[in-house]
Amino acid sequence: MNKVANKVFGNWQWGDNSSKCSGRTRIMIGWDSNEVLCNILHSTNQVIHCCVEQHNSNKSFFYSFVYASNDDIERRQLWEDLILHKGVVKDAEWLVIRDFNVSLNPEDKSSGSSVVTSEMNDFRECVENIEVEDLNQSGFHFSWVQKMHDVGKDRGVLKKIDRAMCSNYFVDKYPRAHVEFQPHNVYDHTPMLLSIPNMARRKVKPFRFSNHLPYKPKFFPLIGSVWDQQVQGFKMFSVVSKLKVVKKKLREFSREKGNVFDKVKKFKIELERVQTDVMNDPDNQELRKEENFYFKAYKEASIDEERLLIQKTKVQWLKEGDQNTAYFHKVMKTRLNRNRIEAIEDVHGVLFKGNEVPDQFIKFYTELLGKQYNVSDVRAVVMVDKEEIKDALWDIDDSKSPGPDGLNSKFFKAAWPVIDDDVCVAFHEFFLNGKLLGEVNALLCKILANRIKNSRDDVVDNKKRQISDNVLLAQELMRGYNWKKGKGRSKRFKARTSTFSLPFYSCYGGFELMYYKKDQGESKLNSVRLLKDCLDEFSSYSGLVPNVDKSTIFMGSFAGNIKQGICALMPFDIGSFPARYLGLPLITTRLYHKDCHSLIDKAKKRIKDWKNRVLSFADRL
Repeated sequence: MNKVANKVFGNWQWGDNSSKCSGRTRIMIGWDSNEVLCNILHSTNQVIHCCVEQHNSNKSFFYSFVYASNDDIERRQLWEDLILHKGVVKDAEWLVIRDFNVSLNPEDKSSGSSVVTSEMNDFRECVENIEVEDLNQSGFHFSWVQKMHDVGKDRGVLKKIDRAMCSNYFVDKYPRAHVEFQPHNVYDHTPMLLSIPNMARRKVKPFRFSNHLPYKPKFFPLIGSVWDQQVQGFKMFSVVSKLKVVKKKLREFSREKGNVFDKVKKFKIELERVQTDVMNDPDNQELRKEENFYFKAYKEASIDEERLLIQKTKVQWLKEGDQNTAYFHKVMKTRLNRNRIEAIEDVHGVLFKGNEVPDQFIKFYTELLGKQYNVSDVRAVVMVDKEEIKDALWDIDDSKSPGPDGLNSKFFKAAWPVIDDDVCVAFHEFFLNGKLLGEVNALLCKILANRIKNSRDDVVDNKKRQISDNVLLAQELMRGYNWKKGKGRSKRFKARTSTFSLPFYSCYGGFELMYYKKDQGESKLNSVRLLKDCLDEFSSYSGLVPNVDKSTIFMGSFAGNIKQGICALMPFDIGSFPARYLGLPLITTRLYHKDCHSLIDKAKKRIKDWKNRVLSFADRL
């Protein structure tokens, strides 16, 4: 084998686990000794543990190559071995990769039951114990195929049993690490291409307001010094011009305060040093003063760190108070790893990677948002007042993403005593002349949303319905969906888009789209025309149109010509059940426990997440 490998790869070095296998070699690894140094630490018949070090840098990490057994009993030995190796790795960078021969989640298989099996539970317990998660990936989701070439036979299966998993420390040290699952061609497994760039991509970070800055003494004087300046023109232009100057001042102010995380480490070391000196000389007043200074500095820096991490992680259910900084750090790294996009396809199926990805996003949204629609001229009948603007602002959570200028709702709330009059006058001008600058459109959207919410009960029969009631009503609508005949049995029509769902029924008000056998085909189509006219009228006033590519229509046992007529009026894709509605399964039969396995599993995974171990006792409760 070495002779064949050397002919293909040249003067590489090789290692395998043949000595641990009763039959054929199961795992074989090779490396270019001119580039990296690979030390094999331990091996079994299912895994090879090694340490990889680059020659041109001091970077190194632990690497575990896995080829799990097909037998679940034997795989338990692999899980135990990985847990033991976690004690060797500890807090170092660790990558666990390749074939685990079992799925981790129900959605990792193309067909079959959604039940979490005992084999999957064993794998999950191992993942929780060794504290790893999937590395950022692209390409194919399913990594293993079985009998997919048997045309006409319903035996083909797709599964994801190959994974690249890593520790939080690996993501922290190699933030751009990425794995691509490529087409499997004639093989049953998809090749995996792992990329670990040496240097992070250099780019200028956009400004983002940090939520700990309003608590600094210099914050209000800084805002006031800018806001006292006079700017000629409309008040909206004046406000936006001042915000641009404030943004520049805040960037300088943030740099002046320095890195929050480094300050916490620095003040902690200094506090521990001076406390040791105080223990040796308890009567020294100078040391007592120095200890008091570093104690206050460390406490302030820790609170700033917690506020900043809450903002970055967007954890809504956990509030300030218990110093869960370790948890926030882990969640933030997970978000960065999961949300990073290293490759993307355009609408024509062309793949773009690396530096080409941002350009494709800009191109796509320029074409999407650059379209113009003719909308009817609508003026607000009631002028917006100061309290309405303030209520809308306070309804926006502090951790919500900022606008293009980097200023979020926390900034406007903190600076409100200084900027309130100018902002209110600017919005009064908008309701008179209809001109709005993009820097404040988020607040305007919230004002309009609140107005719609307050007037919703006048046009919709709400009856204080809970969101759970919508689920029950949707399930009720599905009863008899496929009935073809019978007295009083109905044929129902349901249209759904990516932004709203429209179940129409007569007993709760709304459109008459409940069809009975005695209805004629033309009357059914007239009802659909009524719905389409309503959507068109809404679009004429709002400029919002249904996205045909993301919209689905569900139809019961209609005749073929009726289906064709409805699709001609509403050119949506025809959907099939089971589907999902408000996160729950929507089926045409009775809903059983087995149909909600995926939802229950999602809740369990969140509760058992290994990152929860670093939460304080109170927050775990």
